[in-house]
Amino acid sequence: MVELDDTPGVIIFRAVQELLVNVVKHAGASVAHITLSNRGNELVIIMEDDGRGISTEADRMKRNGKGGFGLFNLRERIGSIGGSLHLRNTGSGTEAKLCIPLGTGASPEYGESS
Repeated sequence: MVELDDTPGVIIFRAVQELLVNVVKHAGASVAHITLSNRGNELVIIMEDDGRGISTEADRMKRNGKGGFGLFNLRERIGSIGGSLHLRNTGSGTEAKLCIPLGTGASPEYGESS
């Protein structure tokens, strides 16, 4: 079992919350699945929905800070703990993949509990 200190734990919780809010507000999805896995020194969270799918243009605008700030801010917060966010239109919805480093080799703000 991996224990997270408060700061990364809150960031991860808020990230998943933001992704689910986006599903409700924008995707028109009827189903969303969240999968968590520990892959070596990385926590991987995958959220998939069966909605409209994210548009490439909308994603590009948000990454550049133009338009909405939800995904841009989410990338910044996840990046602050050494993680990354990847979004993909699956053709039958959206897949969001959060990758967060764990333990050894993690950024100073994010590591094993003492």
